[in-house]
Amino acid sequence: AIELFDMKKESDFFSHKGSDFHKNKIPDHELLYINNQLISKGFFEGEREYKTLKGKEFWGSYAIRRFTIKDKIFHTVRITDITENKKTRELIEASLDEKKVLLAEIHHRVKNNLAVISGLLGLQASHIEDEKVKGHTKLATRLKGILDTNIESHTNFKKELKALLPK
Repeated sequence: AIELFDMKKESDFFSHKGSDFHKNKIPDHELLYINNQLISKGFFEGEREYKTLKGKEFWGSYAIRRFTIKDKIFHTVRITDITENKKTRELIEASLDEKKVLLAEIHHRVKNNLAVISGLLGLQASHIEDEKVKGHTKLATRLKGILDTNIESHTNFKKELKALLPK
Protein backbone atom coordinates (compact mmCIF):
# COMPACT_ATOMS: atom_id res chain seq x y z
CA ALA A 1 0.00 0.00 0.00
CA ILE A 2 2.91 2.34 0.68
CA GLU A 3 4.08 2.19 -2.97
CA LEU A 4 0.55 2.07 -4.40
CA PHE A 5 -0.41 5.34 -2.72
CA ASP A 6 3.02 7.03 -3.08
CA MET A 7 3.69 7.11 0.66
CA LYS A 8 7.10 7.00 2.31
CA LYS A 9 6.22 4.85 5.30
CA GLU A 10 3.26 3.06 6.87
CA SER A 11 2.73 5.71 9.49
CA ASP A 12 1.99 8.24 6.71
CA PHE A 13 -1.46 6.61 6.48
CA PHE A 14 -2.33 7.22 10.14
CA SER A 15 -3.45 10.81 9.58
CA HIS A 16 -5.77 9.86 6.69
CA LYS A 17 -9.13 8.19 6.30
CA GLY A 18 -9.64 5.68 3.49
CA SER A 19 -11.97 8.10 1.72
CA ASP A 20 -9.07 10.57 1.37
CA PHE A 21 -7.79 8.29 -1.38
CA HIS A 22 -11.03 7.95 -3.35
CA LYS A 23 -11.09 9.90 -6.59
CA ASN A 24 -14.81 10.61 -6.13
CA LYS A 25 -16.89 10.76 -2.97
CA ILE A 26 -18.84 7.56 -2.36
CA PRO A 27 -22.59 8.32 -2.38
CA ASP A 28 -24.35 7.81 0.96
CA HIS A 29 -26.61 5.05 -0.41
CA GLU A 30 -23.53 3.10 -1.57
CA LEU A 31 -21.84 3.53 1.82
CA LEU A 32 -24.99 2.24 3.50
CA TYR A 33 -25.05 -0.79 1.18
CA ILE A 34 -21.37 -1.57 1.85
CA ASN A 35 -21.88 -1.23 5.60
CA ASN A 36 -24.94 -3.52 5.50
CA GLN A 37 -22.93 -6.13 3.57
CA LEU A 38 -20.10 -5.91 6.10
CA ILE A 39 -22.52 -6.35 8.99
CA SER A 40 -24.47 -9.24 7.41
CA LYS A 41 -21.65 -11.09 5.61
CA GLY A 42 -18.50 -9.72 7.21
CA PHE A 43 -17.01 -9.07 3.77
CA PHE A 44 -17.39 -6.74 0.80
CA GLU A 45 -15.48 -6.32 -2.43
CA GLY A 46 -15.72 -3.95 -5.37
CA GLU A 47 -13.87 -1.65 -7.76
CA ARG A 48 -13.24 2.05 -7.38
CA GLU A 49 -11.10 4.86 -8.75
CA TYR A 50 -8.42 6.03 -6.34
CA LYS A 51 -5.98 8.93 -6.24
CA THR A 52 -2.73 9.25 -4.38
CA LEU A 53 -1.86 12.35 -2.40
CA LYS A 54 0.50 13.21 -5.29
CA GLY A 55 -2.49 13.17 -7.67
CA LYS A 56 -1.81 9.87 -9.49
CA GLU A 57 -5.11 8.16 -10.38
CA PHE A 58 -5.71 4.43 -10.72
CA TRP A 59 -8.46 1.82 -10.64
CA GLY A 60 -8.38 -0.45 -7.62
CA SER A 61 -10.08 -3.69 -6.75
CA TYR A 62 -10.79 -3.66 -3.04
CA ALA A 63 -11.88 -6.15 -0.43
CA ILE A 64 -12.98 -5.21 3.08
CA ARG A 65 -13.23 -7.77 5.87
CA ARG A 66 -14.91 -7.01 9.19
CA PHE A 67 -13.92 -8.86 12.33
CA THR A 68 -14.27 -8.48 16.08
CA ILE A 69 -11.67 -8.88 18.81
CA LYS A 70 -12.79 -8.55 22.43
CA ASP A 71 -16.03 -6.80 21.43
CA LYS A 72 -14.15 -4.26 19.31
CA ILE A 73 -14.86 -4.10 15.55
CA PHE A 74 -11.96 -3.92 13.09
CA HIS A 75 -11.74 -3.76 9.30
CA THR A 76 -8.97 -4.92 7.00
CA VAL A 77 -8.80 -3.53 3.48
CA ARG A 78 -6.91 -4.94 0.52
CA ILE A 79 -6.51 -2.80 -2.61
CA THR A 80 -4.99 -4.05 -5.88
CA ASP A 81 -4.21 -1.81 -8.86
CA ILE A 82 -6.34 -3.05 -11.78
CA THR A 83 -5.88 -0.05 -14.10
CA GLU A 84 -4.36 -2.12 -16.92
CA ASN A 85 -7.06 -4.79 -16.60
CA LYS A 86 -9.77 -2.11 -16.88
CA LYS A 87 -8.14 -0.61 -19.98
CA THR A 88 -7.83 -4.05 -21.60
CA ARG A 89 -11.46 -4.88 -20.76
CA GLU A 90 -12.64 -1.59 -22.31
CA LEU A 91 -10.65 -2.31 -25.50
CA ILE A 92 -12.10 -5.81 -25.75
CA GLU A 93 -15.65 -4.53 -25.21
CA ALA A 94 -15.18 -1.82 -27.85
CA SER A 95 -13.84 -4.43 -30.29
CA LEU A 96 -16.80 -6.72 -29.57
CA ASP A 97 -19.27 -3.88 -30.16
CA GLU A 98 -17.56 -3.09 -33.47
CA LYS A 99 -17.77 -6.75 -34.54
CA LYS A 100 -21.48 -6.85 -33.65
CA VAL A 101 -22.08 -3.82 -35.89
CA LEU A 102 -20.12 -5.42 -38.74
CA LEU A 103 -22.00 -8.70 -38.36
CA ALA A 104 -25.33 -6.86 -38.45
CA GLU A 105 -24.21 -5.06 -41.64
CA ILE A 106 -23.19 -8.34 -43.28
CA HIS A 107 -26.52 -9.89 -42.27
CA HIS A 108 -28.36 -6.92 -43.78
CA ARG A 109 -26.43 -7.14 -47.06
CA VAL A 110 -26.87 -10.91 -47.39
CA LYS A 111 -30.59 -10.53 -46.71
CA ASN A 112 -30.90 -7.80 -49.36
CA ASN A 113 -28.94 -9.86 -51.89
CA LEU A 114 -31.16 -12.87 -51.28
CA ALA A 115 -34.23 -10.68 -51.73
CA VAL A 116 -32.88 -9.49 -55.11
CA ILE A 117 -32.07 -13.06 -56.19
CA SER A 118 -35.47 -14.25 -55.06
CA GLY A 119 -37.15 -11.43 -56.98
CA LEU A 120 -35.16 -12.15 -60.15
CA LEU A 121 -35.96 -15.86 -59.92
CA GLY A 122 -39.63 -14.96 -59.46
CA LEU A 123 -39.55 -12.83 -62.60
CA GLN A 124 -37.85 -15.61 -64.54
CA ALA A 125 -40.26 -18.22 -63.21
CA SER A 126 -43.26 -16.27 -64.44
CA HIS A 127 -42.00 -16.79 -68.00
CA ILE A 128 -41.13 -20.48 -67.65
CA GLU A 129 -43.56 -23.36 -67.92
CA ASP A 130 -41.30 -26.09 -66.55
CA GLU A 131 -42.41 -26.93 -62.97
CA LYS A 132 -38.95 -28.17 -62.01
CA VAL A 133 -37.45 -24.78 -62.78
CA LYS A 134 -40.30 -23.02 -60.96
CA GLY A 135 -39.41 -25.10 -57.89
CA HIS A 136 -36.12 -23.22 -57.67
CA THR A 137 -38.05 -20.01 -57.00
CA LYS A 138 -39.75 -21.64 -54.04
CA LEU A 139 -36.35 -22.90 -52.88
CA ALA A 140 -34.90 -19.38 -53.01
CA THR A 141 -37.80 -18.04 -50.96
CA ARG A 142 -37.37 -20.81 -48.38
CA LEU A 143 -33.62 -20.18 -48.22
CA LYS A 144 -34.23 -16.51 -47.52
CA GLY A 145 -36.64 -17.41 -44.69
CA ILE A 146 -34.18 -19.90 -43.21
CA LEU A 147 -31.35 -17.38 -43.43
CA ASP A 148 -33.43 -14.73 -41.64
CA THR A 149 -34.29 -17.15 -38.85
CA ASN A 150 -30.86 -18.74 -38.50
CA ILE A 151 -28.70 -15.63 -38.48
CA GLU A 152 -30.82 -14.16 -35.73
CA SER A 153 -30.83 -17.37 -33.67
CA HIS A 154 -27.27 -18.51 -34.66
CA THR A 155 -28.35 -22.04 -35.64
CA ASN A 156 -26.69 -24.19 -38.27
CA PHE A 157 -27.62 -22.67 -41.63
CA LYS A 158 -25.33 -24.98 -43.62
CA LYS A 159 -27.08 -28.11 -42.26
CA GLU A 160 -30.55 -26.82 -43.18
CA LEU A 161 -29.35 -25.68 -46.62
CA LYS A 162 -28.05 -29.20 -47.43
CA ALA A 163 -31.39 -30.68 -46.36
CA LEU A 164 -33.26 -28.43 -48.84
CA LEU A 165 -31.06 -28.95 -51.87
CA PRO A 166 -31.85 -31.78 -54.29
CA LYS A 167 -29.60 -34.80 -53.80
